Amino acid sequence: MHQGHSEGRKLDRENAKQRRKENRGGAMAHARPKISEKEFHKKVAELVNKGHHPTEATRIIAGQFELEI
Repeated sequence: MHQGHSEGRKLDRENAKQRRKENRGGAMAHARPKISEKEFHKKVAELVNKGHHPTEATRIIAGQFELEI
């Protein structure tokens, strides 16, 4: 009896985790301002100059802004 109970809670926890992951996009996805590729590279360069790894810097900027195509 107790087995089934904990199993259910485990599933609930997994589902909640998944939901949170999906919700991360939501409103935030629309809030990213669009910037040109030139601006994008400029911002990445700023982070690299501050001591970030280039790949990490690109990911940070990509998360904050949306490229205008």
